[in-house]
Amino acid sequence: PCPALSALQEEFRRFRTDVLPRYLRRPQDDGGLAAEMDAARHRATKIALELSADACVWLLRGHLISLTVRDVSVMVRLHLGDGGGTSERGGVLWIRDNGTATCDDPGPGAGRPVQYDVTVIDTDPKPPEKVRGREWK
Repeated sequence: PCPALSALQEEFRRFRTDVLPRYLRRPQDDGGLAAEMDAARHRATKIALELSADACVWLLRGHLISLTVRDVSVMVRLHLGDGGGTSERGGVLWIRDNGTATCDDPGPGAGRPVQYDVTVIDTDPKPPEKVRGREWK
């Protein structure tokens, strides 16, 4: 493990939980927030310079995967069923008479089964020109 990677992740966590929420609430109210954001950027930059090659590859791989996954679609098919015959990609939800749902069979006459199948589509590799600039949208 790369100690700098752990430090960078901690810096991201601190920024996400402490600084960013205050900025999102009042971006026009400086109150020292601009200096704090600049200091956080400097700390993260200093830590990033200490990353190992493996840590850089790990971060880059995660970033590219997240950009690609943004273009994936998920289809969910629901249909009334008898509670049996589910596929590998799905299962059964039981809708109780009071409108709540459960994965467990509530018993005879206590609900209706709704079968579902989940399919992930458009998972093919994306060309770099399609991914380029996506992080800014």
